[in-house]
Amino acid sequence: MKIKDILESIDSVKTKICVAYRIFYSTPKIKKAIKQWKAYGDLPVIRVTVETSEENFIEISSYDLLNKYGFDELSALLMLDDIEKAQEKQDKEKLNDLLAFLVRGKHEVRTIVSQELLEQIKKNNPEVWDEYQKLCANSAKREKELEEDYSKIIETEL
Repeated sequence: MKIKDILESIDSVKTKICVAYRIFYSTPKIKKAIKQWKAYGDLPVIRVTVETSEENFIEISSYDLLNKYGFDELSALLMLDDIEKAQEKQDKEKLNDLLAFLVRGKHEVRTIVSQELLEQIKKNNPEVWDEYQKLCANSAKREKELEEDYSKIIETEL
């Protein structure tokens, strides 16, 4: 089974690219679980124990993420992968961010910049406009690089 087989149900190209990278860089345990889930349709039970303070631990399972937090199967497995990696690296800040994400829920904040606002910036703040143009060019270049790598990644066997 290749990564591209797992991405079939995702519509957005940008989301496909992000998910492909996350799968590609996931641990062997999570790759195996993803492959099992995709092949048989059953979410494997994966548990991660997290130390929340000196003597307190919580256990988070793939089914907790699915049933209590509203994740889909793939997102649940990738979240557990992120949590395990943060623990391995002893990255308390990342781990706290991941656990806080569970508490806050999956809300996404988006900023919409209107064409009118961009025209005002272009007219009134040429330095800011130039920096904005550089950022857009860098972003487009990075997206192109990611898309090229993506075409290789999706052919990877799990």
